[in-house]
Amino acid sequence: MTSIPRSLACLALLLPALASAQLPPGISGAWYNPEQSGHGLSVQILEDQRALAFWYVYDAEGNPVHLYLDGRIEGRRIEATAYAPRGMRFGSFRDTDLRMPVWGEVALDFSSCDRGLLQWDSDQPGYGSGSSEIHRLTHIAGLDCELGDAAQSAFALFTGIEQSAASGVRPTAYAALDENQTLWMLTPLATRADAVPGRSFVGDPGAVTRARIKQDSGLEFSRYASDWIFGRANALQPMRAEGSFDTEGGSLSFSFDAGRGSSLSLSPSTQQAVAPLTTGLLAGRWPVPMRGQFFDTVGELDIGGEGELCLRVGLFELEAGCRLQGRLRVASANPGFVEFELEDLEFPAQAAYRGRGWVQREGGLQRLVLVGDNGATGFGLIGRR
Repeated sequence: MTSIPRSLACLALLLPALASAQLPPGISGAWYNPEQSGHGLSVQILEDQRALAFWYVYDAEGNPVHLYLDGRIEGRRIEATAYAPRGMRFGSFRDTDLRMPVWGEVALDFSSCDRGLLQWDSDQPGYGSGSSEIHRLTHIAGLDCELGDAAQSAFALFTGIEQSAASGVRPTAYAALDENQTLWMLTPLATRADAVPGRSFVGDPGAVTRARIKQDSGLEFSRYASDWIFGRANALQPMRAEGSFDTEGGSLSFSFDAGRGSSLSLSPSTQQAVAPLTTGLLAGRWPVPMRGQFFDTVGELDIGGEGELCLRVGLFELEAGCRLQGRLRVASANPGFVEFELEDLEFPAQAAYRGRGWVQREGGLQRLVLVGDNGATGFGLIGRR
């Protein structure tokens, strides 16, 4: 194993030390996915906010591949460059034969001492990018591990009823607070549970809101009409917003021109956050309720195994092609959130929609909530399955 110290010595200058680390030495040990037994990782927490891991995996033809992950620690996350060494032969072990080509980038996010998320993005053909949930397999004797649950400490779900003084409409809002204390909120249509506008919709399209309390206690926010189905620029940007919130809930109020406004109170949701998320967990079809003027339809959000997104809508039946197309990935800083980007193929001149999403469970029903915008138009939907 002479290649290990060699690689560490050669790469030491590329790994700047961080001010502090949150991962304890007790994270060290063997990790794997119980549903994919046969490949796994050996993780070592080192000094100076550095980490070394070995990923014992396979290529597309079933040949063993041993990856060396040389990384730095950022909070609960290890970010590493992966190397796929080759050249050295058993018995001779000549270091002059060793080659260390870069395989790609790998990240390990630990939501607790016993669960985490493996993410990869390879430069080599046949591997691509993706993610997999990992569980602890072994502990190192003498190393204790204390690490709070990230899904609980950096994630809070809320629900609320938004009231409009002008229309009296009272839609239910879905909201989540992330690790940056940013509130992401979707206010869908009041006339049908979880619905967003369809192609024949007429009326208030609902709204997407993003807000954060500034250091001076002021409110930094953006709010857009969720009018992506028609590709219209936002016409409902509030003039002012006030409010406060924390992990226990809060309240918000929005003032528009001509004296119009709306307000809502947020309280902790009774639904359960699904975390950590993986692209494999999200993969498949998510029906999307859509409201029309005379009849309702159901769109379909397809998520591929590597996070590919295809959203189909239609007036009478689902259109063959994707209306919006893009990709999502699990948020690096918080495995309870996904980050997404979607391009509208019907309005290609528009900027892409970007935002965050999460999954919440109510009984046997899961809701995937996506909230974002492109700087002019809001994007929000709820997939149910």
